[in-house]
Amino acid sequence: MHAHQENPWGLYDLAHAATMSRTSFAQRFRQVAGVPPLTYLSRWRMLLAQRALREGDVRVRSLALELGYASESAVVPHRVV
Repeated sequence: MHAHQENPWGLYDLAHAATMSRTSFAQRFRQVAGVPPLTYLSRWRMLLAQRALREGDVRVRSLALELGYASESAVVPHRVV
């Protein structure tokens, strides 16, 4: 997910990439990361969006596509906890 954040990742896709069942992957991911995989992915994307918007002249639409979102409104950063 880190190397290809633009992919439309779902739990099945992440588990398949890890060669695990969805249930095993979700449980193990939560044990290791402390949050469910899709929550982690969303936070990771928002962190990347915040960095990109702070660091330079980037268009929100192109940033949204780079991060795997279908709309610009999904990239408006919020505080990441």
